[in-house]
Amino acid sequence: MCDQLVKYLLMWEQYRRNVMGLLIVLGTFGFGAGCISTGPDHLDTRTVEVESAATVTATVEMRAGKLVVAGGASDLAETEFTYNVAAFRPDVTYTEENSEGELLIEQPKVRTAFFLSGQTKNLWDLKFSETIPMDIQFQLGATESRINLNDLTLGTVSINGRAGDINVKLVGEPDLDELTMKLGAGKTTVDLAGLWKSDISVNL
Repeated sequence: MCDQLVKYLLMWEQYRRNVMGLLIVLGTFGFGAGCISTGPDHLDTRTVEVESAATVTATVEMRAGKLVVAGGASDLAETEFTYNVAAFRPDVTYTEENSEGELLIEQPKVRTAFFLSGQTKNLWDLKFSETIPMDIQFQLGATESRINLNDLTLGTVSINGRAGDINVKLVGEPDLDELTMKLGAGKTTVDLAGLWKSDISVNL
């Protein structure tokens, strides 16, 4: 009897997570109904330069698509976006106040729900500086995210994943004060294997 009850509870939990994931996908871009029409691929590249900031807070908000993050930028950030829906064009803003910079990379809301198809494309390839100290926040919807933070100079990292697959790497000799992850439906893999320079606070 107990075994059957546990089995039913596990089945119900999986069903609940699947339904939550579907609702998140349908609501990711706003409300309403309809489909989004696709067009030719757009390639959008941008470089963000630091003026005088000593530290930067970076926020990445992606509602749906594929995200790749790594180091290797010659300045603060080098971004490449590929999409075939005009409304997917992301906003990139950078401001400085005193010695602190604030970078926001955001996918705008589309005021209709949509049905994903194999023709819909939204790819982000983000490279960040390996020498500028940063705190990074990720707000992710229905995404497939590959986040390689090995070579970055980081204070804190926050990842809020509502749905989708997330892979995070912090290997080698990372130096990070705090990692916070709040996750919904989907699969998440976190690789923290490395020679850590100091203790890290991890909140999952």
